[in-house]
Amino acid sequence: MSQNQTNEYRIPGLEDVGIPGKRKPINPQKISEVIDVYTAGKGAMIDTNGTLVTQKDARNFNPDQLSQLQNISTSMANNSLHPYHSANQRRDALMPPLAEMRVTVVGLGGGAPIPVELAKCGVEKFTFFDMDVLSLENLIRHPCGIEYIHLPKVDAVSQYLKRQSGQKLSIAQYAEDIFTSMHLRAEIAKSDLLIVATDTEASRFFLNEISVELGVPTIFVGMFEGGTGGEIFAAVPGEGCYCCLAEHIGRKHFINTYVKATRKGDCSSTRDTSAMPGLGVDQGILCHIATRKALDILLKNKNHKLPPVGKNWIVFSICGITNVLSDSLTSIQMDIPKHASCMTCHE
Repeated sequence: MSQNQTNEYRIPGLEDVGIPGKRKPINPQKISEVIDVYTAGKGAMIDTNGTLVTQKDARNFNPDQLSQLQNISTSMANNSLHPYHSANQRRDALMPPLAEMRVTVVGLGGGAPIPVELAKCGVEKFTFFDMDVLSLENLIRHPCGIEYIHLPKVDAVSQYLKRQSGQKLSIAQYAEDIFTSMHLRAEIAKSDLLIVATDTEASRFFLNEISVELGVPTIFVGMFEGGTGGEIFAAVPGEGCYCCLAEHIGRKHFINTYVKATRKGDCSSTRDTSAMPGLGVDQGILCHIATRKALDILLKNKNHKLPPVGKNWIVFSICGITNVLSDSLTSIQMDIPKHASCMTCHE
C-alpha cells in the first residue's frame, strides 16, 4: 500500500452510539494515534481529510450525537464503562446475568481464553491459580500481549481482563504451586465452577480429588500432542468424575502410579503436555468448547435459551487424531457414569 493510499477504518465504539455513516477514510499511519486518543477518553474522530477531530469540534455532529460521545468518553475516563457487564441484547436475549457466579481457573497458559470468554458472558468473579510467568514463547497462543511479558500469568490475565472489562471484575490471584498452596481448597470450596486447564495428569487427578470432596462441578480441558485435537470433560457431583473417566477408557496404569506416589506432584505421564508444539488457533477451539460446557453448568436451574453442548466427555479432532479419529473437525462424545473401581468417588 502506498503512503498516500487510504483505507476505511472503524473507530472503536462508534457503531454503538447511534452515529450511522460516520466511518471515514484515513491514512493508515493515523490509526494508532486515533485509537490512542479515543481510548484515553477524548472521543477522537477523523474528518474526511484525515484530520484529527476532538469532541470540541462540532463540524460533523449534532448536539445529541456529541452528548452520546461525551458520555462514553467520560465513562472510559472514570472506569465506569463496562462493555462485558452492561445490558447487551445480543447476549441477554439468550441468557441471564452471571454476575453472582464465581469461577476458579487453574492453568492460565492454554486455558487463559476461557475466563476471557466467561467474562464476556457476564461472569464477574474469578479466582486464578498458576505458578508460572508469562514468557515470550507463550504469546503465540495466549490472549495477553507483549506488555504483559515477565508478569506472573495470574497477574497478566487479571490485568488484561480488568482492562478489557472496564475494571469491573473481582479477581483473586495466586501464583502458587497447587500441590502446596494454602489457599487452593478454600477458594475451590466457595466456587460455583472449577476449570482445570493444567498440562499434567497428576494435577488433574489432584484437583479432581478436591472437587469431588467439596462437591464442586469441574471442567477439564486439554490439548493433545501437536494440537491435533483434545478433550473436554465435565464432572458434575453425583456423576462420573475424572478418575471414573480414566477407569472407563483404560488409563489404569497412571491411576496405580498416582495412588502409590508419596509426592503427587512428581508423578509423570505420557499424557503430560508441558510446552508441547501446538497453535493458538487450535487451542482456542478447545477453549471455546470448554467455555460452552461451563455455561451449561453455570446456567443450570436458570431460565435461559442456550441449548446444552454435547455429552460430558468430548474428544474433538481438529485435523485427525492418530488411532482415535481419522477425520478432521469431528468428535466422539459420551456420558461417563460412575465407575465401580473409582478410587475417588466410589462409595
